[in-house]
Amino acid sequence: MVKRVFPYLGLLCAVVSVYIFIVNVPIKHNYINTFNQYNSHSALITSHRFRNARPTIDYLDDVSLKNEAYDVLDPHNQIRMATYNIHSAINPDGIVDVETVIEEIRQMDVDVIGLQEVDKFIYRSGFGNQAKVIADGLGMNYVYGETINILGIKYGNALLTKHEIIDWNNFKIPGFGELRGLLRCKISINGVHYNVFVTHLGLSYGERVKQIQALNEYMSIYDTRVVLMGDFNAQGFYPEMELLDTRMKDTAVIFDKEHINTFPFRNGQGGEADARTDYIFVTDDIRVVDYKVIPTLTSDHHKVMIVIHG
Repeated sequence: MVKRVFPYLGLLCAVVSVYIFIVNVPIKHNYINTFNQYNSHSALITSHRFRNARPTIDYLDDVSLKNEAYDVLDPHNQIRMATYNIHSAINPDGIVDVETVIEEIRQMDVDVIGLQEVDKFIYRSGFGNQAKVIADGLGMNYVYGETINILGIKYGNALLTKHEIIDWNNFKIPGFGELRGLLRCKISINGVHYNVFVTHLGLSYGERVKQIQALNEYMSIYDTRVVLMGDFNAQGFYPEMELLDTRMKDTAVIFDKEHINTFPFRNGQGGEADARTDYIFVTDDIRVVDYKVIPTLTSDHHKVMIVIHG
């Protein structure tokens, strides 16, 4: 009897795993425990109060996107890049709202955007191909890099761009829990090539250490015009962030805006952001002329955008 049942146990476990993955609406992470790992640093956390509980599309530092740093530059040489963890397009009311995500990105008028927590054929988001739907809605090219693939049901990162994608890779990076990845795209913008990396790191210190070491190894292959963006699930003062390749410059720090938070660690989706976990890093050969944090209407993460002089 045992011999007859045993071969089916593996199949049963796989079915149960798929069911848990696709029916969980949405996946809830234990962010508070991650936050409390660094309780001794709590005095360094600077919160930024919104003017409204549900902000409209605006900039958190109350400054128009235009500024003197690049207002005089040729607009054809201004390149906008952004990162956005879309939280499977599930809004604070628990409703999947891909159209609002599309509209938010449209209003940013970005050349390149990296997305995290992007569903593909998952029950909780209506079995849609979110990367394709968003890209089609914006008329952009896209690449999808799954980090989880269970019988064709996928979850991961994406990169969208108005420009030509020359080549791309999707690397797996080490992790202890949820599988993680690093998506790289080589993009041609006005004849200049940029290697843009999109990632979403793990929830524990130990796995982020290994993941940042893996990022460094992959990025070391590329010498010039490297951009790294994504949700690091870590604040800038966490010790593992010091392990990041010193070539990579935190664009928030360049503009003294590291106090503007992007994620509500303690307050939950729709609440006030009290931690900065979303980043864009660049190498020194990229001239960044502006940095913005833009409130979300849909996700639990705000969007981060930079403007580059191309």
